[in-house]
Amino acid sequence: MVALFGGHTLGVARCPLFTPPLKFRAATLDAGFASSLAATCSKGGDSAMATFDRTSTAFDDVYFKEFQQRRGLLSSDQTLFESPETQRLVNMFVMNQGYFFYVFQQGMGKMGAGKSLSSVQG
Repeated sequence: MVALFGGHTLGVARCPLFTPPLKFRAATLDAGFASSLAATCSKGGDSAMATFDRTSTAFDDVYFKEFQQRRGLLSSDQTLFESPETQRLVNMFVMNQGYFFYVFQQGMGKMGAGKSLSSVQG
């Protein structure tokens, strides 16, 4: 499941999805990142968007690297780095992008086939 979250590396989110929790996440977010998000949303309103990571048009492991820097856009995403079990996987994906690609592919295959994801590592 953690690897499948990596699909967000290609995405964007509109401000209503992440601005309400910003003030509650201040302790867990990078201060500069939180300030940038708040500014983006105050200028653009509900239609403004932010990318999930700095390379939002490339399928890569940067999405996971953002967690290490406390820059997870959605609180549900950033929590992947707060749990010891999932933090281990995030760190593995950052250290080995090929492993992330492999586990993501396996998870997508199982999900597409309607099989349980519990047997997929990562």
